[in-house]
Amino acid sequence: VGQFAAWFEQTTGREFEPVAVTPPDVRDYRAYLQMVKGLKPNTVNRFLSSLSVFFEWARNEGLVATNPCRAVRPVPQQPRPPRRLDRNVALNDRSGKVIVRSGKRGKYREVPLNSGARKALREWLEVRPEVESDTLLIGRDRIPLKPRGVQRRLDFYARRAGLEGVTPHVLRHTFGKNLVDAGRPLTEVAALLGHARLNTTGVYTQPGQDDLRRAVEAVDWEES
Repeated sequence: VGQFAAWFEQTTGREFEPVAVTPPDVRDYRAYLQMVKGLKPNTVNRFLSSLSVFFEWARNEGLVATNPCRAVRPVPQQPRPPRRLDRNVALNDRSGKVIVRSGKRGKYREVPLNSGARKALREWLEVRPEVESDTLLIGRDRIPLKPRGVQRRLDFYARRAGLEGVTPHVLRHTFGKNLVDAGRPLTEVAALLGHARLNTTGVYTQPGQDDLRRAVEAVDWEES
């Protein structure tokens, strides 16, 4: 319960009070234990069970009206698929991943980093200012960059490169479109972008201006 209370205060910025906890908070905590802490399903379920016992006690004492854990399902304990030797391991290269927390639903997912991204991060970590925070991106004032700061920094460098209208969302959309153009299955693209439905990912299959220009150039107008 103490760990949950600390997580709750750090995540929401509010003081922990049993009556303030909702089922979505418990779901976010479940995702945090899985994706960030990397705990196994049975361990996560033990945490949730202990939390549920606490809220049952709080309900009996009249501190809360309902137990928010009752609306949250335990993590399914499915057998893990056989491990495969991927290219990173075969090449004896360091693998890497980034943990993405969705601001809309508070869900977590892991996205692997390719060799170029890993190289860039290693180079950044070599020159990153030494500060107490473990936040990856630090500004010149040695304060962690907030989302708006990241957007401003991206806009600054994009303009220096002669590019207009570059935003994090544009980069995300470009990433998805490039994956589709590279022939990756929509299921993979959806997983990397965090889409719950394939029809959301389907927008990346729509032809852009470059696609239409290539289509026009592919026609031999002289023979037709």
